[in-house]
Amino acid sequence: MDIIQCIQEKVDKIFDEIYSINECQPAFTISLLFEGAGDNKHDMEHKIVLTVEHNDFAFSKVIFPNVKNTYGYESLEEEMRYLYNRTM
Repeated sequence: MDIIQCIQEKVDKIFDEIYSINECQPAFTISLLFEGAGDNKHDMEHKIVLTVEHNDFAFSKVIFPNVKNTYGYESLEEEMRYLYNRTM
């Protein structure tokens, strides 16, 4: 199992605990973003992205790496809540 699958499993668990009771359920997806120049995958930067789709909106946010946070990372649950609230 790779890191993307591990994070997706945790996202799914949080979804089940918090969002599964919603009448109109959001969909949360973890994906890998390749950025950079060149055709070689090794020359590209990798970022882990969280996406929510809900109420005909879709928002994404890079959750790793986050170089703007001085004191560490937000919890995965908080990142999900932030994106979910943007769809309301």
